[in-house]
Amino acid sequence: MACYHHCGSSGRVLIRVGRTFDRPGHDRCVRPGMTLPGMPYDIEYAWAKGPR
Repeated sequence: MACYHHCGSSGRVLIRVGRTFDRPGHDRCVRPGMTLPGMPYDIEYAWAKGPR
C-alpha cells in the first residue's frame, strides 16, 4: 500500500508523489494523518517538500 503519514498539528504539508513506469509525479497538499496518494500499483513514493 502506498501511503504518507504526516504527524503533527502544524497544518497542511506539501508532498511530492512519485509514480511508477516513468510517468510524471505531482505535488499534493495534505492534512495531518494518513494519506493514500493513489492506487498502490501507481505510486512509487511520497515525501514531504515542506509546509504549505
